[in-house]
Amino acid sequence: MKIIATILATAIVSAAISYLAFSTNSKVEIKQKSEVKEDRSKQEIAKLQKKLREAEAEAGRVDVVETLVVVPGASNQSPEDVLDFLSKVTLETSDRRNGNTDEHRTQVRQVIREFEELTSMGSKALPAINRFLDQGKDLQFLENTDEIVSGNWSQGRIYLDPIFPPSLRVGLFNTVRHIAKRNGETLTEAEGVLLGVLETTGRAMEVAYIQRALDDLSMDKHKDAYLLAAKELLMEPVREEGRETPWIDRQNRQILWDMLRRNKDTTFVEQAKRQMLRDRKRMEKQKDGQEVEVAYT
Repeated sequence: MKIIATILATAIVSAAISYLAFSTNSKVEIKQKSEVKEDRSKQEIAKLQKKLREAEAEAGRVDVVETLVVVPGASNQSPEDVLDFLSKVTLETSDRRNGNTDEHRTQVRQVIREFEELTSMGSKALPAINRFLDQGKDLQFLENTDEIVSGNWSQGRIYLDPIFPPSLRVGLFNTVRHIAKRNGETLTEAEGVLLGVLETTGRAMEVAYIQRALDDLSMDKHKDAYLLAAKELLMEPVREEGRETPWIDRQNRQILWDMLRRNKDTTFVEQAKRQMLRDRKRMEKQKDGQEVEVAYT
């Protein structure tokens, strides 16, 4: 009986110890899990607090967002697309009496942007420009903005790098020049485009501009070519030109004479004398009120 009692007592003690051990382990495990959950909660709270501080800082900051404003009708998919757009803008029919309107300024900015787009295409654009120039097409750009002075081209002033060109062709000449300046590998091809125009153009203003462009690319290298073009235009008969003749199509002979003078070319001195001293006619009112035609030199 004592043995049985001893066995039962031992079992009870063992059970008690096991219970206490299990209970203790459970409490430790629960405590550990609780601590892990608490740590995770603290981490989540810290993340949320960080995001809140960032949001508050963001709310007080002004971001500058770069946006590209594209006017309907513009295209920059290919050189041909840009040329097609530039050849159809309505700036040539702009009535300067309409004032400095938002619509007109938008067109001016778009024309400038399209020329820059064409320039950025580099050598890829040169063949398309060359083909376009060979067609002999042009468009006069009449800007009427207070913010831009495109240049007094009509008074014989030639600008090497106009912000806003007086015509589509001059803008393309300048584009060709810029392409060659930015990429020396295109120099020969670019010069070929400009030299090709010299052989066909009948405009003194274009000859004068191309002379400056070629000298800017290769000083004096093409002097014979542009002086020959100037002389050929000076050999044409002097035309009577009035306001009905667009200034871009006028003979502008003085520009050509100035070109020869600056390059110290005296081969046309006698020709110049004959043209400057040519006989002219005008109507003069007489004392009796009648008008008669009078010849003068």
